[in-house]
Amino acid sequence: MDKGTPILCRCPACGGLDINLSEFFIVSDVYELRDGVLVDRIAGINPQATGGVDGECTKCGHRWRLRKNPIQAAYAAANFS
Repeated sequence: MDKGTPILCRCPACGGLDINLSEFFIVSDVYELRDGVLVDRIAGINPQATGGVDGECTKCGHRWRLRKNPIQAAYAAANFS
């Protein structure tokens, strides 16, 4: 998704639009061992979105867990409409 893409989200406490969103992923790191010694590490294989998103309003400081993921909705609107 590009900068400038509109994401529909408001602070439920003050109605502000200046928000930091944190989208959560499950990421696996793979550690390869030979004779009990680390020989390779591959980080971040196949990240999978959990669907969880937290918001923090930069205006009033309110924090909350969003019920629907506005990031995924904006991505779908930008790429599949």
